[in-house]
Parts: sequence; structure tokens; C-alpha cells
Amino acid sequence: MKIPKFRKATWALIIWCAIILIWVIAGSASSNCEQQDYQGACEAGTGIGILLILIVGFFGFVFFSLIWLMSRPKNRVCPQCGSEVKKGFTACPSCGFDFAQLAAGSAAPATTDDAPPPPTTDDAPPPPPPATA
Repeated sequence: MKIPKFRKATWALIIWCAIILIWVIAGSASSNCEQQDYQGACEAGTGIGILLILIVGFFGFVFFSLIWLMSRPKNRVCPQCGSEVKKGFTACPSCGFDFAQLAAGSAAPATTDDAPPPPTTDDAPPPPPPATA
């Protein structure tokens, strides 16, 4: 089985949630309230204990989630040449790949100079005159 490649903060978040889940399950399963004289109080204590575990788990989840958000990578990988490009650049400095085209939906690699340039407004024929009725 291949382990997915996640960031360290993602693994910390997954492990934290697993620990809290195991702790809640163990806490609820280990309550032996049937043999107690005050069964209602024992069940209430178990419920309060599980609630405290969940509150600690929630605050830990928020803490690890903030770390996860703040530790996001600052670069992205160019799909054409594989070099790392700082986020915010619109073109790869190594190969010239245009990330704006990728965002627009056409992930075509950068064109070479062999292709003719697109027509400009000066080269385009004038629009036909409007039809009168």
C-alpha cells in the first residue's frame, strides 16, 4: 500500500483527529456504570468527560488547521518544464509557459515563433453594414 504524499501539517491534523476519536471511543466504552450505586451520576460523569475530550479535540483541530493554512507552499510547479514558479507570476521564467492560459481553460503549451500572429484590429475586415428594412 502506497502512503499518500501529504504535507507534515496534514499528517499532524489527521493524527490529532484519530487520537481524539480513539480517546472518545475508549472513554465511552470504559464506563462501567452498571455496577455503581449511583448509575445516573456515573453516566453523567462519563458524558461530561466525553464532552471535555471533544472540546479539547475541537481546540486542537482549530490550532492544527491554522498551522496547516499558514504553511501552504508559496510556489507552484510549471506543467511544461517542471520548475518551481513563485505564486503570482503569470509566466514561467524558465520556459515561458503562460499560466493565464491555464486559468482560462486552454492548457496549451507556449507557442513558438513559427505560427503566424493572431490578426489585429487593423488586419481584420470591416464589419458588414447593418441591414435596413
